[in-house]
Amino acid sequence: MEILVIKNNHTLVNWESKSPLQKYKDGMEIFAKKMNSTTKLQKTFIIVAGSFLYFQTVMAANKNPLGKIEVFGKTIFGMCLTAGYWLVLVMGMIDILKSLMQGDTKGIPKIVLHYALAYAALLLFPWMLDLIKSIFA
Repeated sequence: MEILVIKNNHTLVNWESKSPLQKYKDGMEIFAKKMNSTTKLQKTFIIVAGSFLYFQTVMAANKNPLGKIEVFGKTIFGMCLTAGYWLVLVMGMIDILKSLMQGDTKGIPKIVLHYALAYAALLLFPWMLDLIKSIFA
């Protein structure tokens, strides 16, 4: 079986006739050409590679490397939940007052249910993810 890399009707690489070391070198050369052609790709690669090196160093020192991430995530979730609570409360009150000013008192239960479901979704989504994690664990 012959494996060719063809671009614009030109054979760039014939992978069948090369040794594994030569294939690796050619692959790295193609990767380097791609990296050097785009500065945005270079910056993204540097940030991602640096992040991996940083996390490898930091998390190797911890016995439970994901413990701090769990605490951070729960803190962010708590902040989002509090902000969501007040956003739902204020927006719901505004919609209820608009409905009352227009004389539509029958639409108020619909508005209340709408905002109650929105807030319930904030609470139920993490619970569902934890349930899925426990099923597959």
